[in-house]
Amino acid sequence: IFYWWVSGKWAHAFSPTRQHPAAAVATHFSTRETVDINSASSLSCSVKEPIPLSITCGNETTTKVHVDKDNKQEKQNHKHRPRISILSYYPRFAAVNKPSGMTMHAGGRRDQRRHGTLKSILKKQLARKIFPIHRLDHGTSGVLLVSFDSETCGIVHSALKEATKVYIALIRGNWDQKFNKTSILVDHALKVGEEGIMKDCQTLFSRLAVCPADGSTSYNNTTFIDTACTLVAVRPLSGRTHQIRRHARHLGMPIVGDSQHGDSRVNRLWRPHLNRLALHCLALDNLTIPTCLLQEDDNETARGRRTVADSPCSTLNLTAPLPDDFRQFLNNVLDSHSSKCSRVLSFWEEAITTEPRLKTDWIDIRSGTLGVKKSWQL
Repeated sequence: IFYWWVSGKWAHAFSPTRQHPAAAVATHFSTRETVDINSASSLSCSVKEPIPLSITCGNETTTKVHVDKDNKQEKQNHKHRPRISILSYYPRFAAVNKPSGMTMHAGGRRDQRRHGTLKSILKKQLARKIFPIHRLDHGTSGVLLVSFDSETCGIVHSALKEATKVYIALIRGNWDQKFNKTSILVDHALKVGEEGIMKDCQTLFSRLAVCPADGSTSYNNTTFIDTACTLVAVRPLSGRTHQIRRHARHLGMPIVGDSQHGDSRVNRLWRPHLNRLALHCLALDNLTIPTCLLQEDDNETARGRRTVADSPCSTLNLTAPLPDDFRQFLNNVLDSHSSKCSRVLSFWEEAITTEPRLKTDWIDIRSGTLGVKKSWQL
């Protein structure tokens, strides 16, 4: 059986009807080797550096094949982990700016092997154990709080319920043509969990800027697509799964780039310019937490519940700057798109006038504020 298996393997590898001997041997040897195929007994392999594989067959000319079994370039891409910017760093917790397209925890997504999860990347970046205090969707970017111990995680999580979360979302449609006021409160119950229990949810949408349709875009030259978009500030008054995205769909103006609750035709239209979910957690306002969590304390026993209860409280206001891709899309693409219409202020000028925190510069306190101007600032 062994003789049959070995002879069959070699016959298959060097069969002229299959592939060139060089390519066949290249799939079996990992490093630089010299192979004589006149007889199996004279087969000699010299293991050296993992660079070209040299094959000699009788009087034929030598064929060189570059072999990279370890596929170092691909492994380097897999090992490359993007740095997550730190917005605020304290002894027991931190606020980070989560990028879009990164999952919080390990799960069923295939891209986790290549890019990793936010929890695993932060653990290696900060060299500390990470306890996520809350979570953001895979495609959502923005402010995210993480703690370094379970006790702080519970304390800040309780304080987070009283804080105000401000999201920036780009939704489909012209707000001015649909509503005659600047703010809309969506009070619509949503199904939660596998059992589908209906729970009350409220979300406040506020208009920031409108990019009207130009009336020149069609889909397959038959169906007209409304290219109008509206930038809104969203304040969820409760926390349910995909609450903002589902309430935006209930409003009749789904979020751009939302493949699950949005409009696929509009998503395909804007995908060459913005290949992500147009939802960003801009700020956490009025986060009231005990002051002892913000200070370094050398006494381990002083970190108990009694110290936290007796400690005065401090209020934090955290802001996460817009990512470059989202900001460039709003400042360049939509700004030029809306310039075709006669208006006093452009789309981006109107947005930053209503919400000045949109023009906050990118910051990473662990490596210093980046002083180099971005392309949209030039």
